[in-house]
Amino acid sequence: SEQTAKIDINVPARKNEFTKRKKWLFEKLEDDDFLSNIYNEAKEIFFVAAEKYSIATNKEKISLFKNRGFDKDYLVPEIKVKI
Repeated sequence: SEQTAKIDINVPARKNEFTKRKKWLFEKLEDDDFLSNIYNEAKEIFFVAAEKYSIATNKEKISLFKNRGFDKDYLVPEIKVKI
């Protein structure tokens, strides 16, 4: 399932999505090809979101780091498009 929502730390460990997947995750951290692919995909998503931000706000891309709503308004929707 997609993991774009906030993690509720009050959920017991046996039901926590991170806890359920941590073994798989730690195994993948050893896989250089997997990490390289994930990094490249994340970079592409970020650059597309930054471009959409720049076009929508008519501001330079560098200003997105000052925009508190960038993640919610541009980055998370772009992640959902790629999932």
